[in-house]
Amino acid sequence: MRDFLIRPIRYQAVAKYLSKILIILAALQLAPIAVSIIYQEFSLTVIYLMLTLFIFTIGYFGDKKLPEVDLDIKEALVLASFIYFILSLIMATVWTFAGLPFLDALFEAMSAATTTGLSTLPIESLSQTMLFTRSFVQWIGGLSIVVLTISVLIGPGTTAYRLFTVSVGETKVSPSAIKATKILWRAYAIITATCMLAFYLSGMDLFQAGCQAMATISTGGFATEKESFAAFSSAAIIFCSLFMVIGATNLNMFHPLNKAHLNIFKDTQWRVLIICIAVLMFIFFLGMIETCSWKEAIYKSFFQTVSAQSTSGFSTMDFAQAPALSKLSAIFSMSIGGSIGSTAGGIKIYRLVIFIKLLYILVIRIHQPKEVITHLRVNNIALSREDIEAAIVSITLFFLTVLVSVTFFVGAGYNFLDSLFEVVSATGTVGLSTGICSPDLSEHLKIILFFDMWMGRLEIFPFLILIYPRTWVKRRM
Repeated sequence: MRDFLIRPIRYQAVAKYLSKILIILAALQLAPIAVSIIYQEFSLTVIYLMLTLFIFTIGYFGDKKLPEVDLDIKEALVLASFIYFILSLIMATVWTFAGLPFLDALFEAMSAATTTGLSTLPIESLSQTMLFTRSFVQWIGGLSIVVLTISVLIGPGTTAYRLFTVSVGETKVSPSAIKATKILWRAYAIITATCMLAFYLSGMDLFQAGCQAMATISTGGFATEKESFAAFSSAAIIFCSLFMVIGATNLNMFHPLNKAHLNIFKDTQWRVLIICIAVLMFIFFLGMIETCSWKEAIYKSFFQTVSAQSTSGFSTMDFAQAPALSKLSAIFSMSIGGSIGSTAGGIKIYRLVIFIKLLYILVIRIHQPKEVITHLRVNNIALSREDIEAAIVSITLFFLTVLVSVTFFVGAGYNFLDSLFEVVSATGTVGLSTGICSPDLSEHLKIILFFDMWMGRLEIFPFLILIYPRTWVKRRM
């Protein structure tokens, strides 16, 4: 660990893989270019074409000139951190040239890349291409641009393994799982297409169905309408709830070669996910019943709890008017999030399970002889000390980030509960808002939420490595 911290990264190694990623990002720009042509938004077409040519040129020559090297884990962490910023910067550059303020464009882009869904732009001011781009970038960021890169660059060696583990989390990854990354992307695309068809059959037009499907499966939450999902039919809302749960489920469960999906109820993460939704929905309902009929309370409680727990961030109500108990329920849901290996944010179900079981073990040890050894298990797999420490550190870093950020909002005059709601929404990459996040939000608070979204998507630790001075400069002896 000491060597890991004091050894600086190799600039050429990171630059080599950044060059490869720029080539991929250039190719991804073909999608918004096509949409801009279809909707005759030719000014955006020109901007996208020029930027695509620029980033492809940099990526191509960088890839050709720099030597082939393998990344160590520290360099993989730095690269993973950079990817979200570069993807955001590309999107923000186009939107700035299209006439939007740079900070708002960058905020919107990071919100898309990290699948958060918070916005400081009036949605009615966005063109069709911009609406599509938000959803498309969320879809790419959902399974993670890191994994997309691996599916193209995959090959022998340790680089693919390291990048995959950076993106997916603590779950152990075998070489066969690395080779299956392309299959997971196909499964991701098939689920998205199925969601799109369901939305289309529920009354959306093709454009709406496509954008909402990408934002749903990625648990991103950017809607094409100002009213979010309140603008759509009841059937669309039901379909959305179903696919949000799917988005919060470990994608390995949908791998065609994985027999686990045949009995998903045996998966600890999935069972706890459903229990959390049920319990927190009831608490949300207790708050809502004071303000509306019981039928409406059930309807809103179910959708909003699923939206918060999956970290999708779609809404059918105004959270600024929500009772305090319902806001607290949503805060807990947003903090927990979905499963490891899913597109969801938050601290993750996996870590919550470890934390609860650790507390249980600490309690029962009080009543047991010291000689008795108790192992902590998840899905019948014994966890190492390192697994437990990593989970506790991740949870601690998440809430420390939230606590520090909340102080700035309270200092700016916002009440504590709404401030906590907004910051947890950003750090958990959710996107629900009490109205604080708006075009009128001050610039320094936009910047705080920008970094909350970035750190939250990376689960904090890779970002700390990025800003750690010795990552970049060798210590003088």
